[in-house]
Amino acid sequence: MELLHNSPRAFPEIFEEARKQCPVAHSQEHAGFYMLLNYADVKGAMTDYKTFSSEPQVLRPMLPRKPIPALEMDPPRHETWRAIFTGAITAKTPAAMESFVRADINRHIDGFIADGSCDLIHALAEPVPAETICRLVGIDEMLVPKVRETALAMFAAQGNPEEFARRQAAFAEVTVSEVHARRINPRDDYLTRLASVEIDGRPLDDNDYVVLLAAFLGAGHHSTTSAMRA
Repeated sequence: MELLHNSPRAFPEIFEEARKQCPVAHSQEHAGFYMLLNYADVKGAMTDYKTFSSEPQVLRPMLPRKPIPALEMDPPRHETWRAIFTGAITAKTPAAMESFVRADINRHIDGFIADGSCDLIHALAEPVPAETICRLVGIDEMLVPKVRETALAMFAAQGNPEEFARRQAAFAEVTVSEVHARRINPRDDYLTRLASVEIDGRPLDDNDYVVLLAAFLGAGHHSTTSAMRA
């Protein structure tokens, strides 16, 4: 089945029609791609990386960036990069983060409680996860709003490679400088650890830091907000 171009229908309706008519849907958009739309096929593809590789990118259109660490990498490289993420969270993390998360939630509630009503997704469920991820890695308090702003703008431009490149540069400007600062003045935070990480015997470069920090915010922010929305 060929997916309709610029269809006004809701995506769930299009996907359901595709599932009924053929096992594998195809689109001509973004140089052409196929879509696995049922659980068994997706599970099978995810467990067969030699046939269904995650490299070089899993998103369409292809964007001017390095692969997203772990997500867009096959074994054995996947395990090496995934370890960078798993090191960010330990058994002590929830207790260490609780006071910050509560303070952020209370601050947002204080901002709309006098109005008597609000859009909870926009006012609470959307900003808090991004702020939490920033605090988790050690972004300076005063930079948290800017990091969140530039990250959201970057994610929103994923359908436009040229615009994405510009917005990624803006995100890099505000985040990579934090890693550089940790090399000069180390702290007890995750950014300091990132500043000294080596992969395959080489130190990470600025482009590595951009995709790593974008992955932290993308995975921790969008997934959590979507779950809270549901």
